[in-house]
Amino acid sequence: MRRREFISFLSGAAVAGPIVMSAPVVALTASKIARVGLLTLSSPDQMVGRIAAFREGMSELGYQEDQNIVYEIRFAEGRIDRLAALAIELLQANVDVIVTSGYPAIRAVQKDTKTLPIVVAIMSDPVGEGFAVIRPAILTP
Repeated sequence: MRRREFISFLSGAAVAGPIVMSAPVVALTASKIARVGLLTLSSPDQMVGRIAAFREGMSELGYQEDQNIVYEIRFAEGRIDRLAALAIELLQANVDVIVTSGYPAIRAVQKDTKTLPIVVAIMSDPVGEGFAVIRPAILTP
């Protein structure tokens, strides 16, 4: 599966509306286990329901944890100053895409990469912030 298709699929599982992507897209082989980084300003307690729903949506589309997808999740626990270090951790974990939820998290990731795709699930004015908006297409693995 190509990385662009994977990202479109991923965003469709995360939200039912426009998503934001901020990096070029390259090929992702079908035999590779997809590594998805999730970066949030929230705490684990605040995100437990959303992360469970995200995993369930991915599972319904054929992505089985530890078979063809692995999640790397980082929580800043309300501390914006932690986002940059957590973004670096995700990049060092060699994720294929990072899913974030908002402006501070996407900017933290952008500081250290210009090539890794970033999917933003929630953002009030992505075009005004200079991001490209794409409409998700639901795909199967």
